[in-house]
Amino acid sequence: MSVFNLLNVGRSAMNATAFGTQTHGQNAANAATEGYTRRVARLQPVAPPPPGGGGARATGARRKIDPYVERRLLGARTEQGGAEARLEVLGGLDLTFADESGNVAEALAAFEGSLRELAAYPGDAGAREAVLGRAEALERAFQSAASQLTGLRDDANDRVQDEVRTLNERLERVASLGNAIARSELSGREASDLRDQRDQVLRELADQVPLTVLPRDDGQVTLLLGGTLQLVDEDGNVSPLGTQVDAATGDVRVTRTVAGAVQDITDQLAPADGARGRLGGTLEARDGALAAARAALDQLAFDLSGAYNAVHAAGIDALGGTGSNLFDPIGAVEGAAASFRVSADVRDQPERLAAAQDATALPSDDRNALALADLAQANTALGGTATATEAYAALLAQVGADVRFARGDLDRTGGLRSQTEALREAVSGVNTDEEMVGLMEFQRAYQASLRVVQTADEMLAELLQLKR
Repeated sequence: MSVFNLLNVGRSAMNATAFGTQTHGQNAANAATEGYTRRVARLQPVAPPPPGGGGARATGARRKIDPYVERRLLGARTEQGGAEARLEVLGGLDLTFADESGNVAEALAAFEGSLRELAAYPGDAGAREAVLGRAEALERAFQSAASQLTGLRDDANDRVQDEVRTLNERLERVASLGNAIARSELSGREASDLRDQRDQVLRELADQVPLTVLPRDDGQVTLLLGGTLQLVDEDGNVSPLGTQVDAATGDVRVTRTVAGAVQDITDQLAPADGARGRLGGTLEARDGALAAARAALDQLAFDLSGAYNAVHAAGIDALGGTGSNLFDPIGAVEGAAASFRVSADVRDQPERLAAAQDATALPSDDRNALALADLAQANTALGGTATATEAYAALLAQVGADVRFARGDLDRTGGLRSQTEALREAVSGVNTDEEMVGLMEFQRAYQASLRVVQTADEMLAELLQLKR
């Protein structure tokens, strides 16, 4: 090897080791940067080497990444996103029924107590006014609960629209970054920063929906929703999701347009089993536990109104009249709680309460008041299998169970995500201690390379001296 070749060896080694030092420095500088993936400097011998070797050259830095761990992390984030969104919706449901002051149970108990008081004093004007006052309090309790549940449903629908809008923005971002990566990597060097940015967007997308990522050799990716529905194709074209309001229910449905035809994919986003993401978790809570609570409250209001009206209409009021309703008749179960109100037949007219069954025994006849009071112990709800109090207690129990399950599921999925992130961190995260060791190794290598240059320089000087 000539002295000049030795100089080239030293020079190339200095450049290569300087690149390695820069790579470790970049890692250390981004130890706290969200989504950053540790880089590894790639060095190789200069080829074809002259006799004795041609030194080394840096071919770039690549991210240290395990695609299997990355895939597991996306799945873990999807599961946690679904659990988190479900609890956010059902947390409001819990608050609706948690307040004991003025709720349906309290109002129902007070109403039933006022009927027992009326049975004891059928001719007392104060007892009659108390019944109407308690009936109006029950009306307010049903309507308040119904209003809060409707508000929760509206909030859930707003969440669905927000999730779809954000998801579409992120899909466009993935497509744009994919195109930039493909252009940047035409030279053969990895566009690590762009790939990190895209991976971070993909993780955010995985929070929202179950995502399948199919990488391509040119740097682009194909994205599938739930493994089947294409969101981004291999050329970076985006198939955005849309929303439509169901005219029958008022609920927001999620759609996808294929070949000009609009497809409703709401049910595919919230399958009976499997990960759902925030979008599916919101839909599941809205159409599952929240809808069930609304239906149970409506059924109770419908059953209660019908049972008391049937007995009241058969009785006789203080004026000798009959056939009046205690509550407004409700024609359908759906919306019954919001429609529950004291009938105009008796509102502000305590004398129209039908406490008697015999007009000749007025005002002391209490038999119909007793029949009304006995409804508290009658199986008037849940298809004749439970009392009104038992039906409401069953509703509370189901709400409590749904919220407890949602909290437990969030704890479980949060633990799974933490474990997976720790695994990824071990593979792709920056360990500052390791980076310091790497910096020292390349520093030593740089010093050795510099020594090669110094040695070659001394040899060259000696040769020149011989010529003199």
